[in-house]
Amino acid sequence: MANLRAQIRLLQASAGNTIRNVTTLGGILPNNPIANQVAALLNQSVALTQSPKLDNLDRVLGRMSSNLGVIHGGQTTRTTAGGNLYKIAAQEYGDPMGWTAIAQANKITDPELSGITTIVIPPYVNDTGGVLDG
Repeated sequence: MANLRAQIRLLQASAGNTIRNVTTLGGILPNNPIANQVAALLNQSVALTQSPKLDNLDRVLGRMSSNLGVIHGGQTTRTTAGGNLYKIAAQEYGDPMGWTAIAQANKITDPELSGITTIVIPPYVNDTGGVLDG
C-alpha cells in the first residue's frame, strides 16, 4: 500500500515537472512571467481535479491497511452458541478451510461446536491444506 501511494506522489511530481520544463523552454528561462502563471494554474488545476480522487484513494488504502492488519494481526476471541468452525472460519477469514487454524489454536478436533463456547481466532495462516495435524 505504501509503495502504491509513493508511486502516485511520484507520478504527480513528474507530471508537474514536465509541464514546468515546457513553460520555461526546457529550463532555460525559469521564473519568467509565463512560467509563473502556468505553474499557478497547474497547481490550481491539480488541486481541483486530483485532490478528491487522491483523498478517496488514500482513505481506501488506509482502510485496506487497517483490515489487513486485523487479518494478519494478533489473535482475537469470539463467543458463539453452537455452530461450526467452517462457518466461523468463512466469516473470519473468508475461507472455510481455515477451520483447522481455529481448531489448532483451541486444541479441539471436532469442527462442530455445542453450547456457549469462547474460541480463540488466531491470525490466518492455513498451511495444513485443510488437514488437522495431531
